Amino acid sequence: MTTRKMQLLKKLGCDDLSYLQTLSDDDAMSLFAQHALGVNNFDLHRILRPYGEGIVKKCDNLPLALRVLGRLLRIKTKEEDEWKQLLNSDIWELGKGGEIIPALRLSYHDLSACLKQLFAYCSLFPKDYVFDKDDLIILWMAEGFLNQSSSNKSMESLGLEYFEELLSRSFFQYAPNDSSLFVMHDLLNDLAIYVAGEFFLRLDDEVMKDTSKKDLEKYRHMSFVREEYEANSKFKPIKNATSLRTFLAVSVELEDSWGEFYLSSKILVDLLPKLPLLRVLCLNGYFISEVPETIGSLKHLRYLNLSRTIIVCLPENVGNLYNLQSLVLYRCNRLSMLPINFSKLKNLRHLDIRDTLLLSKIPFGISKLKSLQTLSKINIG
Repeated sequence: MTTRKMQLLKKLGCDDLSYLQTLSDDDAMSLFAQHALGVNNFDLHRILRPYGEGIVKKCDNLPLALRVLGRLLRIKTKEEDEWKQLLNSDIWELGKGGEIIPALRLSYHDLSACLKQLFAYCSLFPKDYVFDKDDLIILWMAEGFLNQSSSNKSMESLGLEYFEELLSRSFFQYAPNDSSLFVMHDLLNDLAIYVAGEFFLRLDDEVMKDTSKKDLEKYRHMSFVREEYEANSKFKPIKNATSLRTFLAVSVELEDSWGEFYLSSKILVDLLPKLPLLRVLCLNGYFISEVPETIGSLKHLRYLNLSRTIIVCLPENVGNLYNLQSLVLYRCNRLSMLPINFSKLKNLRHLDIRDTLLLSKIPFGISKLKSLQTLSKINIG
């Protein structure tokens, strides 16, 4: 087991600890040069070498920090002043004694305002969370983060452009053993939580213990890790969070290893109607057999994910969700029909009905959905 928290290993009874050493100075300089200059050393950039040595020293030879700062410098020109400015930044001093590595703060401060917002949103994901880039872009879109006012590109194209920039700067990295999925390094996850501020909340046991000290009404975005049994009491702290935009169930487990998860019906019937400003509602993976009629009152909803539930049908008033952009019904094995008035969803852009084996036909009028970008399959009745 590896960890940066040696105290954790001692609590687990691991007495014979092996301390991994940081990179040697030469290896650290080489790694930094690869990411900042695209070469293995500073032989062709001797004027930049003293600044490189100073930056590497301030990063304590930590590979992640070297990679992130190297990527930051690579997208800039190779001007001496830019390297000097980075080396002499005040943020190095602010970070002393803190948990957030100064090099990572520097890379965050170099982002545009839009990219900062998109990165902060990822604070909702737990550590080791594996995600698909298209799923993340659709969430960004649902939250209204992908402003098209200054671009002729579609929201999806704009989101992909932003994602690839964050990936190129090492804020995201490819998942182990699967280059189609992505993860965040846990230090960058810490950074996302640090910069997210007071409007983002990951609901967990620590938060529930500390609810008396928190003003939960101010929160806009909330996520929680899916558990086997979700009691209504878990969500009592957010009953007054009437400005909540995001109600997001996530899991660090891969799909194929998921077990069975049960959600109290009171959450669907009593809690959700009290959150009228919801834009994102994800109840993916729960044993939910029926969606209450009150779902049609969530007029601001743009993303609805009921994947892997056991619903048989959706209430007709789902057609009232005229702002809905994405409806995800992946692997709803018992779903046999969609609402008759489905064509009222004029803003629908993505309909995921993969592996809905009992869904025998698409409703009439689907051709009226002029905004549709994704239709995962067509059943012709």
